[in-house]
Amino acid sequence: IDREAQRFDRSRIAGDVDPIRLRWSAYAGYHPWLIKEILFSAWDVTKRILDPRLPITPTLVEFTPAQTTDIGLVIHANSITLTPGTITVEAKHGRFLVHALTREAAASLAGSEMDRRCAVMERVS
Repeated sequence: IDREAQRFDRSRIAGDVDPIRLRWSAYAGYHPWLIKEILFSAWDVTKRILDPRLPITPTLVEFTPAQTTDIGLVIHANSITLTPGTITVEAKHGRFLVHALTREAAASLAGSEMDRRCAVMERVS
């Protein structure tokens, strides 16, 4: 691990690492929207835990995210994990594997508003 850290530090000094480029106006507007989504999901998970009649159908879903940059993929994967009831199991370029508490939550991931908003953030003019 120490050798990897040293190699990373040397590459940063040499200028081999691309700077993080985001569309900051979209990034600033993303946080309030994400907080709202976290609260709605937390409420849904709480209801499902407290009411045994509501279904819990654990589901794994694989989909292709719209992001093309590492930072876009990281923001999207972390946003999924921050949202109660979902967790990103694997994130690669062109493929996400996500565990969701319900089939409905799993079905809503591909082409979602979160996916769209994360993709907009990485478009820098």
